[in-house]
Amino acid sequence: MSGIEFKSEWAGKPLHELPDGASGYKSRPAEQALNEMADGGVVITEAEDFMRAIPQTFSFPQVCNPLDYLKVKNQQQKGSCQGHSLAGVGEMNFWVATGGDIERFSGDATYVLSQEKDGIKGDRGSTPTAGAWVAQNIGLVPESAYGPTVKTYNELKPVTDAHRQAAADYKMSSIVRLKSYDQMYQFLGAGLGAIQVCSLWKQHFMAKYVTTFFGEAHNSRHAGGHAYLCNGYNKNGDLLCTNSWGHGSNTHDEGGFLTSRNFWEELFSDKMSFVLGYSNMKTSKSQPPGPRTIPVKASDWV
Repeated sequence: MSGIEFKSEWAGKPLHELPDGASGYKSRPAEQALNEMADGGVVITEAEDFMRAIPQTFSFPQVCNPLDYLKVKNQQQKGSCQGHSLAGVGEMNFWVATGGDIERFSGDATYVLSQEKDGIKGDRGSTPTAGAWVAQNIGLVPESAYGPTVKTYNELKPVTDAHRQAAADYKMSSIVRLKSYDQMYQFLGAGLGAIQVCSLWKQHFMAKYVTTFFGEAHNSRHAGGHAYLCNGYNKNGDLLCTNSWGHGSNTHDEGGFLTSRNFWEELFSDKMSFVLGYSNMKTSKSQPPGPRTIPVKASDWV
């Protein structure tokens, strides 16, 4: 995340040509970013193809709320929103793959690996292009191997061969481009995984259509690019997003907010924004393939 106002002349420029502090990964139009992913060896599936496997008779649950089990992350004083949102996506996918087990992944390590792939030095953010490549080719590093989130960029440590070996058991095999609210709702409701939202930080995204904000609404003082996590919905169909501004506990932490259908129609109309659904984590700890029943509690936000 960046406090620098996005400028149109940054669009499409390489990251190393952007000023320090600029949110470079959002300076590319969505189609350009997605093409870069494909050219870089990331396999992206269109939602229509991926979700064709959902049976016509499937009954979507009225409520999908995993936050009784999954924590809201805190990126601290770093521009690591992409790394932390992707780590949260991985935790949701591990939870689904194992039938309800919990593994915490390091947003810091994902940030470091993404920056290495991007060739970025300094606390200037990272691209979802690099994050997607890391998720599919290296995997997500467990916090138990890398260590807890640190406060500042200068405290980050390199990702070692041992960390990479630990990550190899947590690769994301499926990345799906979602292009509508309905596709997001179905992806979440069918228990396919979790969603990373990559968008320009426009105030009307964060304020105009947000139904409920858990904690202080920070949207008035941020600009540039941002990445955050979407992993549930309530009985009214509002999608639950979690920002990496939490305090490490669950459910009603600062950083969670509910978003209406109009929120997503507005976001999908923006050429700089896109949404990726992550699914099918490859892990030795997963249950045998087949239908899985995942316990989802309904907390009082629904």
